[in-house]
Amino acid sequence: GYFKPSPGNDAVCQSCSPGKYQPGVGSAGCMPCASGFHQALWGQEFCLSCQHPLSSVPGSTGCLQCAQGYYDDDESPPSMPSTPEAQTSGPRCFSCNLYFDCPLGTLLSNVSLRPGSWRLSSAARVAYACNGGAAGPCRGGAGIAGDADGYCLANYSGLKCEQCVTAGADRRWYSKARHRCEECPSQPEIWLGSLSALGVVFV
Repeated sequence: GYFKPSPGNDAVCQSCSPGKYQPGVGSAGCMPCASGFHQALWGQEFCLSCQHPLSSVPGSTGCLQCAQGYYDDDESPPSMPSTPEAQTSGPRCFSCNLYFDCPLGTLLSNVSLRPGSWRLSSAARVAYACNGGAAGPCRGGAGIAGDADGYCLANYSGLKCEQCVTAGADRRWYSKARHRCEECPSQPEIWLGSLSALGVVFV
């Protein structure tokens, strides 16, 4: 738990700072705790393992992140623990569902959705598979805070991105068979289609 910053008998040993450790004797420095470990005290020979599903980044004094595959539903980070006993406080970690991509330290608000999935907002714990999968209009990703349309491709909106965004004279409709927006037929085309269905032949 101690090191000598400079060689020589006159050098004064110093203790490793929190977040670091040194198991050897006569070392010139301390090593940071690895990811998934922590140490809140000075002058320690080892780091403590985080209790799953809590985890940490290298050099941490506490377990303040959720491990890979989990998310923290509390956007406000917990206070830095000063003692190992304080490790009972920390993020509230939940297992990520099939459509969430959750690396170390993921918050519910910044969960990245897999392509082909959609959720109601950045605060929603549930995501849904979109019709058409990754080939449809649901782009996934981190989205935009509070905006479900942030998970949609440009010019798509609504539930599972199945509404077409139109402007001015633009007229489009969503084809569930093709999983995309398509141009509405013109009025003459509609009339011709109706007449053909009635058996009217044009000569």
